[in-house]
Amino acid sequence: MSPFEALYGYAPPLQIPYFPKDSNVEAVDRVLNERESWLQLLKHHLSKAQQRMKIQADKNRFDREFNIGDMVLLKLQAYKQVSMHSGGPKLQPRYYGPFKAIDRIGTVAYQLQLPPDAQIHNVFHVSLLKPAHASIQACSSLPISNTSTTLLPQAILDRRLVKRHNVPAVQLLIHWVDKSPADASWEIADDLKRRFLAFFLEDKEVS
Repeated sequence: MSPFEALYGYAPPLQIPYFPKDSNVEAVDRVLNERESWLQLLKHHLSKAQQRMKIQADKNRFDREFNIGDMVLLKLQAYKQVSMHSGGPKLQPRYYGPFKAIDRIGTVAYQLQLPPDAQIHNVFHVSLLKPAHASIQACSSLPISNTSTTLLPQAILDRRLVKRHNVPAVQLLIHWVDKSPADASWEIADDLKRRFLAFFLEDKEVS
């Protein structure tokens, strides 16, 4: 499904390339030539914008790999920690651990050996992990989960394309565990995949 179809609900119209003098009518030839020029200009600027976005993204991207048995620190994001018993997000420890990496899931995720009482998924995106070093301060135990407010995804009901920070982003309509479908909420897909990677690896996503 293309972004256009996700946003408008139908496939974009087919744009057939026009070549000069294909039409014997001068007015039609002029209009179609102008349309073709505008189309090529839009493609040019779109390509330039994509290149700039890639350059900016690559500035903060680097390869990070761990071996099975490595000790790593886990970063819990603020919106995940607000469901824990503790102070405000700014007072939360930035990293927890260290925890042992016990399995690699695909190319971008690792399974960690968490405490038996941990009430969060133990598969995390590599961007949330950091090698355990003595110079990094971390909390040795995970925060206690408030089971009355901790939400876990159960199913994906729908999807849509929205603009986030002037960039297209996919939102998913999530049915939460132990919640009514009426309580389903729209969530950014990339954020969900970082928070609940194991859920997406179970292939529960709608087609």
